[in-house]
Amino acid sequence: MKKELKAFNAPQNVDIVCEPAVAITAPDKLANQFRSLWADDIGEIERAYALFLNHANKVKAYCLLSVGGLTNTVIDGRILWKRAIDCMATSVAIAHNHPSGKVEASIPDVEITKTIKQQSIIMNIRLLDHLIIAPDGSYYSFAENGEI
Repeated sequence: MKKELKAFNAPQNVDIVCEPAVAITAPDKLANQFRSLWADDIGEIERAYALFLNHANKVKAYCLLSVGGLTNTVIDGRILWKRAIDCMATSVAIAHNHPSGKVEASIPDVEITKTIKQQSIIMNIRLLDHLIIAPDGSYYSFAENGEI
């Protein structure tokens, strides 16, 4: 059963809800957790999500960060970090989908990952990973590839 974490005026398309505590121990478990957030439109439009975790890497909440178009979406660090603080998260993971099915990171994907990583150091909230997820279930993990 999902419960609202906190009542506040969230931007449109941003929702934070409590989730059962699931420990994230590997990128494939993280990918599975993120995949469960997409509806049938994972192959249609890009969306970006965040998971907020506690010190034991258990998921506390998730947030839809943005809904984009056919080939891109925006991850705004200000929204991400506000939600992380609201959840009292000690770490975060972010993911977005590539409807094309190609999980290779684009230049904007690499740039936003670097920016979010720098911000995470300032915020003292660990960035666990940034995943790119394809409709066929494949994924690219920035952490697994040594980019976080």
